[in-house]
Amino acid sequence: TPVDINDEAERGFTVDDGASVCQIADALQKNGFIKSALAFRIYAKINKTTIQAGNHTLSRNYSMPEIADKLSKAQVSEKYVKILPEKTLKEIQEEWVEDYGFTEEQVKAAFEADYASSVLEGRPEGATLEGYIFPDTYRIYSTDGPQAVVEKALAEFELVADQNDLRTKFANQGLTFYQGVTSASIVIKETANEADQKVVAGVFYNRINNGISLGSDVTFHYAYAQGLCDVNTPACDSVYNTRMHSGLPPGPIANVTKSALLAVAEPESTDDFYFVAGDGADKGKTFFAKTYD
Repeated sequence: TPVDINDEAERGFTVDDGASVCQIADALQKNGFIKSALAFRIYAKINKTTIQAGNHTLSRNYSMPEIADKLSKAQVSEKYVKILPEKTLKEIQEEWVEDYGFTEEQVKAAFEADYASSVLEGRPEGATLEGYIFPDTYRIYSTDGPQAVVEKALAEFELVADQNDLRTKFANQGLTFYQGVTSASIVIKETANEADQKVVAGVFYNRINNGISLGSDVTFHYAYAQGLCDVNTPACDSVYNTRMHSGLPPGPIANVTKSALLAVAEPESTDDFYFVAGDGADKGKTFFAKTYD
């Protein structure tokens, strides 16, 4: 019978690899989960109980048969993987290898795998998952690989896209979904301020509609970081450099947030064609203007 039928609190109990039934029984009694180590050893022998090493969760209101049953089943612990916004696949891979114990090979395979998600439909041939690993904190089993995180991130992105009707709203702006994500990735790299993001998006639309290049420095910074050009300046020779090339770059340059997506889907109407980030006391602010001067 249970040690304390009224104690419903659950506590951790670790079975070391190679531990004997005698050692486990003694530890169970010492930790207050059973009344008698001898009784547990007899029960385990009669019922041919095989105890699994690892971390288990037990309670003092479990009967001895319940405890034996719990210990005979491998317990899989969980972990949380946090994905920050404005990150490239390269940066996410580095963080997953360093912080969560995945190997580079595992992450690369996860990024190259096929996924059935509506947000991936209509992408150009050869497009990667750049921009699509939606930022959030995801819970997975400790035995899961990075592919499980990607699946959850895509499912979250799909939910955000459906709830906010992003496909229709992007289309109303003359953009495909992929172009919308690409534009949002530039917007979020320019400013994290949600109110400013809508104005930045409005400025970009003004420039595109008037045949002016976006002129966004974050695009050549991305190209340089990806090894697509040799200099981290406006002279960067890459199709991603929107100072050299008109229109949007070939694809996203970072993962995006809901606010950045909505900024592109629902931009603020503005007469401005230019903006600049403040520095010093004005750091974090964005200043807008109609002319370069």
